[in-house]
Amino acid sequence: MMENSENGNMSSHRKFTGCVQDYLDWFKNPDPPKPIVIPDCQSHDDGSLAKEYEHSQQLPVPAYLKHNQGAGYAKKYQDELLDEYERCVEEAKICKERRFKMCDIEEDTMTATMLAPEDEDAQKTQVYLQYDFSKRNDQSALPVFSARKEVLAKIEEHQVVIIVGETGSGKSTQVPQFILDNAVEKHRHCNIIVTQPRKIAATSLARRVCRERGWQLGKIVGYQVGLDNCTDADTRLSFVTTEVLVQKLIHRRSLDAFTHIILDEVHERDQHTDFALLIVKKLLYTVSRNAKVILMSATIDSSKFANYFSTPVMGNLVPAPVVSVGDNTLFKIQFYYLESLSVICRTRPSVLPELPSIRPEDPGSSESMFKLACEIVKCFDHVERQEEGIQSTADFVKRRGAVLIFLPGLAEIEKLINLLRSDSPGNQWMLYPLHSSITQEEQQRVFSVPPAGFRKVIVSTNIAESSITVPDIKYVIDFCLTKELTCDQVTNYTSLKLAWASQASCKQRAGRAGRVSTGRVYRLVPAEFFSTLPTYTTPELCRTPLSQVVLKTKVLNMGEPHALLSLALDPPNLSDIHRTILTLKQMGALAVKSKGVVSGLDGDLTYLGRVAAHLPVDSHLAKFIVMGYLFGVLRESIIIAAGLSLKSFHARPFQDELNAFLSKVSWAYGSFSDCLAILNTYNLWQSMQVRGEFLRPGGRQEREWAKHSYVQLEALKDVDKLVKELTLRLEALKISVRNRQNPPRSHQAFILKMCMASAFFPYFYKRNIPENYEKEMCRELNGYDPFTTVIVSGLPARSNVLYDSQLKELFKECSQNLEIQYEGSKAYIQFPRMGLSSNKIEHFQDVPGECPTSMHLALKMRQVQRIQTNLVLKLYSQEEIHKKMSEVFGSTTDMSGIDMFKGSTCSLLGKTRLRIADSHVQTLKPPTLPKPSDRTWRVHVTHVITAGHFWIVSEETNAVKNLNHIHTAIETAVKQNQAVSIPEDEVRPGMVCLAQFTDSDGMSCFYRARVDEVYTGEDSVVRTQVFFVDYGNTEVVKARELRRVPGNLLLHEMPAVECKLSEVKPASDNKWLDEATDWFRNHTLNKNFIAQIYSVVHKIMRVKLMEMESGGFLSINRRLIDLQYATKAEEYYLSKQNHELRSLCKREVQNTALDNMGHLSQALSVSSLDLKFGPASYSGKAQLRGPDSPLKLCLVALSRTGCTKGVRIESSSVNSTALDLEPQNPHDRMIIAAFVTLNPSETMTTLHHTTIMPSVPGILSLCLLLFCPIAELRVNKERTQYTGALIGLGCDSDGHAIYPADDIEAPFDIHFTQEDLVLINRVRFLMNVVLEEGEDVTDKVLIKTQNRIRELLLQLVDVDRSYHEPKGYHYPYQWQMVPKEEILHPRIDVALDESMGAVFPLHCGIFLQPSEMHDEIS
Repeated sequence: MMENSENGNMSSHRKFTGCVQDYLDWFKNPDPPKPIVIPDCQSHDDGSLAKEYEHSQQLPVPAYLKHNQGAGYAKKYQDELLDEYERCVEEAKICKERRFKMCDIEEDTMTATMLAPEDEDAQKTQVYLQYDFSKRNDQSALPVFSARKEVLAKIEEHQVVIIVGETGSGKSTQVPQFILDNAVEKHRHCNIIVTQPRKIAATSLARRVCRERGWQLGKIVGYQVGLDNCTDADTRLSFVTTEVLVQKLIHRRSLDAFTHIILDEVHERDQHTDFALLIVKKLLYTVSRNAKVILMSATIDSSKFANYFSTPVMGNLVPAPVVSVGDNTLFKIQFYYLESLSVICRTRPSVLPELPSIRPEDPGSSESMFKLACEIVKCFDHVERQEEGIQSTADFVKRRGAVLIFLPGLAEIEKLINLLRSDSPGNQWMLYPLHSSITQEEQQRVFSVPPAGFRKVIVSTNIAESSITVPDIKYVIDFCLTKELTCDQVTNYTSLKLAWASQASCKQRAGRAGRVSTGRVYRLVPAEFFSTLPTYTTPELCRTPLSQVVLKTKVLNMGEPHALLSLALDPPNLSDIHRTILTLKQMGALAVKSKGVVSGLDGDLTYLGRVAAHLPVDSHLAKFIVMGYLFGVLRESIIIAAGLSLKSFHARPFQDELNAFLSKVSWAYGSFSDCLAILNTYNLWQSMQVRGEFLRPGGRQEREWAKHSYVQLEALKDVDKLVKELTLRLEALKISVRNRQNPPRSHQAFILKMCMASAFFPYFYKRNIPENYEKEMCRELNGYDPFTTVIVSGLPARSNVLYDSQLKELFKECSQNLEIQYEGSKAYIQFPRMGLSSNKIEHFQDVPGECPTSMHLALKMRQVQRIQTNLVLKLYSQEEIHKKMSEVFGSTTDMSGIDMFKGSTCSLLGKTRLRIADSHVQTLKPPTLPKPSDRTWRVHVTHVITAGHFWIVSEETNAVKNLNHIHTAIETAVKQNQAVSIPEDEVRPGMVCLAQFTDSDGMSCFYRARVDEVYTGEDSVVRTQVFFVDYGNTEVVKARELRRVPGNLLLHEMPAVECKLSEVKPASDNKWLDEATDWFRNHTLNKNFIAQIYSVVHKIMRVKLMEMESGGFLSINRRLIDLQYATKAEEYYLSKQNHELRSLCKREVQNTALDNMGHLSQALSVSSLDLKFGPASYSGKAQLRGPDSPLKLCLVALSRTGCTKGVRIESSSVNSTALDLEPQNPHDRMIIAAFVTLNPSETMTTLHHTTIMPSVPGILSLCLLLFCPIAELRVNKERTQYTGALIGLGCDSDGHAIYPADDIEAPFDIHFTQEDLVLINRVRFLMNVVLEEGEDVTDKVLIKTQNRIRELLLQLVDVDRSYHEPKGYHYPYQWQMVPKEEILHPRIDVALDESMGAVFPLHCGIFLQPSEMHDEIS
């Protein structure tokens, strides 16, 4: 199976047939793959960027940073294009002269055999006769009409014309009609195409033109957005998105299909617009000189665009002509800058003593700037009274002008909304946030007309700058800030950076005012500073990832990517193109070679790259779709990719973050995946549509379902449209969905997660844990249960207990049944282990895992800035503290006679741990737990929560007999009316009561219960969630049906004890399957067992359940494993510690000192502490820190540069509160992200659309080797075993890394064998087979390959791998560290075609020296 590299030869090439012989025969010695080499570029750069890179990253400087970084390379190619244009003009003249010299016979012959151009035009203009061109709505008031003749004259005379006009001038609707009407009048053929950046603009403009002219949409005038094509053979005017035009031009490589190309809104400078300009110019100057090109915009640097389309005439470059239309706005607008607002400081010195200042080098807004904005809004009433001549200050004017405030992001919007809200009632303001993340319904509210006397105040991002137009705006307040998407020069990660807005953007914002009346614009920067702002926004092509653009240049096939992009209006930096090329090679969209030559500036387009170029999604999402095709989950991958491409349809209503989080968690179905939450939501909605559930009489309406489910219906429908579009585009590429491809449902989630791992490489992250992780965690929590406890700090240490009621009020949204313990300035808040509260369980599911959902909600509160800001305690004065302490403890000298408020002992209470209980709530004695000497208990199972989590009563403590006695006593009390009803207003959490329970046979009885939650339902009925203390189950009961517990029944302890199975965990990654729970319930409920006690920690027994069978004992734990419902698991730290202590205990220990300490603790937790205070005076506030948990999953990146940055998960993710549910498991936990962004300072990475991979030993190492581009394996010094791998794009011939920033040094935490490497190479080989064959692969081979890939993936993870301590390599990040004679190359009897380049090259092995351990494993 193994050969040294000196002996083997590559087998001859032949195609894959799907036979068994075609699979790998492991090792042979082909020539090693040639490394990527970046060619030298002529440059005048001083290398400063390379020096900065080397200094900041401490990395070797990659080749693409050693040369030209700017746009200087473009001049050469721009000059070549002008030269080519001149040659084309000269050739056209020669051709024209030749035509005139043709003999009469030749002319007659041609006339007889072909139509003259005039006759051909006449045929095409016949369509005009079918439509009425005389009807036109009166639009002549629009400013553009005054320039109609000039516009048409310039278009007639020039190839390219630039039209500049203010927003609202009518140019978008009227200029295309001018051209169409002119063609009709002159009986000329025309085919006009008009581009718009957004779909909604293209469709609405087409509808508006048809409405003006009385035409049917889709005939003479139509639109095309994506694959929604509303045109036909008659169409002469088409409104399309810019992307549609780009696709048409790439397909045709000519402009000849159109007589006029109108590029509208070119000022936006998005990638599609700039790329469209580039292609139009290239084709116009080379092959399509007859087309007319018109550029239109409101705010534009007209000279720059005019020079861009300059043409050489008589040795000089003549710019394209510019026509200005509609320069005057309808109403006057007044502008005010920061320095002119000092009058506010003079009139309101208590609120704003001085004008806020700005820091030009540090864009941002201070607290005082927000206060200034609030005061400006208040001043508008005075302005309007002056305008209408009203003297009284008591009344508002009838029509108060609407206000639009521009802020850069959602956090700033929330901050200002909260500030405005405090003054809103008295000023009669109606506040509306406007941001792309809020629901469609909330966005539509900004268009509503406020009641008379009310003022509409909209606080928005730049979405209101151009995307959404609110017609009734009178005032604009502009903070002159924006957030720009930029691309990191090393990692290629994107980040939204806070920046000063451009003057053009501010002009657009100002244009929102003055449409219905005179307007006012307040720019909260000094006028002098405003004049220094950049005139225009930096084009996207120069600051965002170029993957899609580079792929389009490859499909266009008109030169190397950098040569074509050099013709852009603002060419991107060469370093950005280099990095993009490397990224595309890393993901397999480009091959290492270009036309057989290794190149760092180019690469042949692979099948994967061709597919990605034709799909309107990010390149990684396109790869995800292709990998779904390989793995047999194509339909699912299309849905997820569509959901990730568009605005999230999981609603996050403004200031309803906690319920939005619970909703998304519910949609994930316990998968810990944002991607699967998208799939599950879409699938349910589609299945309900198919079944007609939204159409049934009396059934739930679709919009009602969406609102109840926290789903944005319009966004979901947009995703559905994209799913259909992607499906059609894929079918055109011969990739179609086949139901028979799908894996079994039980494996689908795993296969999809592996599909994500393959597509989203290298966005891999792992758990980052410190030394003595479990021990430190327990120390931080002071021994409290880590799975139910969060820490809040910042309390006054000397009077912490006095704030108990305030703390419970702050966290009541999470749970009403909290147990809080205090120590110094910290509070340890412990949440009940029950599920969601009753009022939430109707709508949401619990977060999977051992930690209660209420704990996750508490951690979520910290992430919501609005809630975090309000986590504040109102502090008592010293006198009030002294008074309340006296009320609580009876006197201030209770604690051993020491005065608690004098001298050095004043902090005594701060060092005491207290558990506070409500003095008005009755309590029951806790159940008797096993003694340290108890090894086994005879138990009876009373309630099952999940497989492995249940409640028992012990036969060792006579608990079963006590249950019968209690039940009889309750029946007697009820019959004798001793159990009286409890008034609803007295029912509260924590009280003990009698509640009715109805069993499966319909029998109803009263049982002792504890009230955990009280809430009012949608029907206004007060309900309670009660916990039956004698059995362990939970039910919802109406409050009016509860009864008081007779006094004698309060003396009996609670018999039910909570239990969990020891040393097992769910096989389905921290969530017990329903079938596992059903099996466990059927085999254990109401049955007797022997419980082998492993540990007793935090009142929970961890046991091995033993049942008698065939004369012997059989373990339920073992049976769950055998049924593949569970796997073996290590117990966590405190459980193992308790187990060891119990093992040492040979006899029952009576420890008097411990008993006394326990008694003291209990004395401080009983009803003697009455914390129900009356009204109090407060002296200040204290901002709390937290909540926090040491279980919070901390992550670290794997890549060389990424591992130096912090990592956080976006707040909208289902994993935003992810906890380490297995702190005792030493294996790496892996999480992947679909997208990654950086914070403005580039110190923190934010993961978007995350998925936690299954808790499989070695999953990280396996995924890296399965889906990386190139790996060089590492071995130990003895060369007896693999210890890790270096992952990346490889190195050049000198051993220098090609892409060092993304290299990953990955030590293994498992024993990795040659057999594992064989399986991994088989998977990579099979993936290459389909990717090489592409659309030529047959159904038979495809299905067989898909099944085999899935089998191999399951085989790889279905291995019981033990933990091996990861060992760092002694030469990290160094390539070519294996001697050539020790390399084992894969033997491939069926070689792939290397000319295309394999996306997944097979890994080389290393010859391992035999060892005793190795021989034993073999």
